[in-house]
Amino acid sequence: MKDRLGRLIHRLDFGLLIALVLPLLAVGPLLTHAGLPNTADGPVHLMRQVELNRAWAEGNFYPRWGTDLALGHGMPIFSYAPPFLYQFTQLFHLTGLPLDESMKATVIFDFLLYSAGMFLFARRIYGPRPALLAAAVYVYAPYRLREAYIQGNYGQFSGLAFYPIICWAFHGVITDGHPRYIVAAALALAGLLFSHNISFMLFAPLLAAYLIFLLILQGKAKAKSEITNAHHQSPASNPQLPISNSPYQLSLINYPFLFPFLRTVIAGLLGLGLAAIFWLPAFGERHDIKLEGITQGFFDFRENFISLPELLSPPQPLDTTAINPEFPLSLGLPQIAGAALGLIALLVILWQLFSYSKTQPQENQPNSTFSILHSLFFALAFLLYAFLALPYSQRVWEAVPLLELTEFPWRMLGPLIFCAAVLTAAGWSLIDQRLSRPSSQLIALDVAVVTVIALNAYYLYPSQFI
Repeated sequence: MKDRLGRLIHRLDFGLLIALVLPLLAVGPLLTHAGLPNTADGPVHLMRQVELNRAWAEGNFYPRWGTDLALGHGMPIFSYAPPFLYQFTQLFHLTGLPLDESMKATVIFDFLLYSAGMFLFARRIYGPRPALLAAAVYVYAPYRLREAYIQGNYGQFSGLAFYPIICWAFHGVITDGHPRYIVAAALALAGLLFSHNISFMLFAPLLAAYLIFLLILQGKAKAKSEITNAHHQSPASNPQLPISNSPYQLSLINYPFLFPFLRTVIAGLLGLGLAAIFWLPAFGERHDIKLEGITQGFFDFRENFISLPELLSPPQPLDTTAINPEFPLSLGLPQIAGAALGLIALLVILWQLFSYSKTQPQENQPNSTFSILHSLFFALAFLLYAFLALPYSQRVWEAVPLLELTEFPWRMLGPLIFCAAVLTAAGWSLIDQRLSRPSSQLIALDVAVVTVIALNAYYLYPSQFI
């Protein structure tokens, strides 16, 4: 019995368990108040949920038409509104929870996915302690708390939760190849497509670039490994090895990225296929609705850029007597500090590599090429998304097709915070390496996590629920 318990404890992923506990304060108001937060969009989502619940009661589990919406005239809302929020909420409702509490359970699930996904992804690159700090930075961002308690765009909130878990899964697809990663990547990609169209649009270029980056990186590593093995097992040293001069012989040395590429394509196509029940009809019927309405007036991107002072602003007092209080669209002080730490750490490491390359053998040089290149990739992505959120990028918005359909440049905060969290892990990994004692590493991590939460704790006290 003791041996079984010992094996069970040994198999537990304590880092992941801690990551699942991290959002506790963020979901505290949801757990301690009845009903939903009184957000701008929340009541709209709840009305749609009531309509979906009625369709389920009639045996229509994937409706296209909302019969009672639009003052009883009906509308094809479920053909164009991504279904994850409503369908997932309905699953909670099957357990006996009221509809509003079921929707709240979905928001809590999203918070857990934010933290767990970021931890899993950052841990693969930088280790467990930097990954925990990255998870805290990703969860406790002003933009995140604004969405949960002020804005209430829960579809977008769900979509952003899938960013890190998608990167983690595709990282496993390319570097590990186990079928479980293909399944996870397909499900996560489908989850994003089912959650929020615009969040997918903003993330797709980053994901595509990241997959190409990983394939090149993994291909070079595979080729180097195969060449090394071939050198150690050459026909001269081992006469039993077959020799082939055929130009058609498939060799990992010549095609080191082939199998990772095929696995990536399979996972991507599976994800698109799983979500095709939603996006394919919506795309095919796009001419039946007036899309131009989402690029005019209030939705004109020219009116919705973030100013640089607002992007970098500290926490601001909210008017708690207002139904929809003004909430600054800031990146957040911990997120700014974490991204700056990552950028500084990257510059320090690159300088050390340049200096050491002249005096030190390669094995004595700081950090791994793998993590350094990851840091460089996400640093460039961070700067790009920050630029696109600011008014200086207006000409880019006017020139790039479809970009105006994202409506609000401040939506760049979604992928921007994701990149900031990864950079935080990169920067903290350098600090973690400099602390030789495990106790010092844990104390420093605890202080950093508490600081991240404390700096944005002001936004954890919504005053109104419905």
